[in-house]
Order: sequence, then structure tokens, then C-alpha cells
Amino acid sequence: SPALRSELQNVLTIGSKDSSSQLRALQTQIDALKKENEALKSKVARKGDKPVTPSETTAARKKKWLVVGIPTVARPHNEDYLLQTLASFATQLPSYEHDEWYDSILIHVLNFQSVYNKDIQHIVFDKAVEHYTHPSNPLRGYFQFTTVQNHEVPADPIYSHTHSAAKTDRGDANHPGYIVRRQTRSIYATIRKSLGLGEHYLFLEDDMQLCPLGLHAVAYLLHKSSLYHPDWLAIRASYGMNGIFMKDADLAFFSEYLIKNQVIDPKPCRLCLFRGNPLFSRGVVH
Repeated sequence: SPALRSELQNVLTIGSKDSSSQLRALQTQIDALKKENEALKSKVARKGDKPVTPSETTAARKKKWLVVGIPTVARPHNEDYLLQTLASFATQLPSYEHDEWYDSILIHVLNFQSVYNKDIQHIVFDKAVEHYTHPSNPLRGYFQFTTVQNHEVPADPIYSHTHSAAKTDRGDANHPGYIVRRQTRSIYATIRKSLGLGEHYLFLEDDMQLCPLGLHAVAYLLHKSSLYHPDWLAIRASYGMNGIFMKDADLAFFSEYLIKNQVIDPKPCRLCLFRGNPLFSRGVVH
């Protein structure tokens, strides 16, 4: 129609007159965006960061659902208890990335041989490191190995490491001796080196194997406990310093409690469940 042709002509005329000014405005915006982009790149470079893929970013920031802390020392005849324990976990860890537990579990093995006797090599620990960190092992991301040095464990509150009376301080049924106090301090160091790695923490000794379908039982146990008592503090599923579950949020406080009270009870596992533990005022222990 004549009206439509007239409107179209007006648009074309305005566009022709304003095209140069629009181009200049567009170029100004492009230049501003370029400057902003360069500024962001410089800021990242100053922080020492480097570009990463989304998968790398996710892996670096993901907090594990469960961390298993395993302190270990060499046995007199190099018995391979540690390898058997790790194998019992390895057979249940998923290698398929769409599995619900994929990359959500960390087995943290801590070698305390330097603390107990630095002159003896922990050969079995070295074998475990070689096997579970090898580039060809698809499960290597589930394992972390740490060698603890003597200075990283608090000193004994009664004797020094070189005190001649330490070896004869065996303690009794009501008072822990030198060796038991050292075990308590080792557990303290184990906890401190695992803080912040996951949501839940499992205390485990290096000669305790995971039962078949054990991870399923663990998931059921933690889920049901959280349904009944969301503020649970500890769950005991075995004996000794084995099978004790705690939340990562409570570990730092509990570790300090252990180190401050290592002289009052002959077993660290009893310290964990001692009714005088101030943690008991904050939740439920099963």
C-alpha cells in the first residue's frame, strides 16, 4: 500500500543518515569490551591462576562424601595387612563416572613409620603407593598417601621421645602408658591431616578389611542415622578404633579433646565415647 511504502522509505532514509553514527557507537562498545577482557586476563594472571576445563574445576572443588583415615606402620615380618585392606575397598569403588559414588570417596593412608621407628622401612606402604598411584590404575583418584614426620606429631606430655623411662612406662588398666599415648597422638595427627577433605570421616586401622557390599551398608547407616538424628555426633560400627564415623565439622574439636586428655584413659577409642566428652552436649552418639 502507499502508506507502507512511505513508512519503509522513511526507515531507509533514517537508517542511511544514522548509519555512520551507529557504526561509531558500535565500535566504541567493542573497544570497551576488549579493554574489559584484557583487564580480566591481567587480573587472573596476577593471581597465578590458570584456565581449567569445567571437569578440572569440578574435580578440584568437589568435597568427598566419605573419607577413610588409615594410619599404618610396618609389621615385624612385612605382613601385607594394609594391601589386603586397600584391596577390599578397591573392589567396591566405582570406575564408571555416572555411578552415584564416583569420585566421592577418599582412602587416606598415613605412614607413621618415621614416628615409631625411622630406621625401618615400611615396604608394604611403598608397594601400596606404587600400585594405587600408578597412571594406569583407574582407581588412583580414590587414594591419597601421606608420610607423617616425627615433628608433625605432638610431643608426649610426660616423657620426651628420647627419655629412658618412656619404654618402661606401660601404664595400667586406668592410666595409659607411653605407647598408648603415642597411639592417641597418632590418631590426632591422622585427623588433622584429613580435615576438610570430606563430609563424613571413618576411623579405620590398617588390618581391618571392608566386608563385601560394605559401602552399601555404610551408605544405609549414615542415611538412616541422619534421618533419625540429623545432629548425630558419632556412630560406632566395629570395635577398637575401627568403624567409628564422625562428621568432618566435628573432627577438629574432637582431635583437640583427644590430645588434651591422652593421659586420662588407656584407650583412645574409649576417649572417643567417653561421656565427659563435651561433644556429647551437642548431639547424639550411637
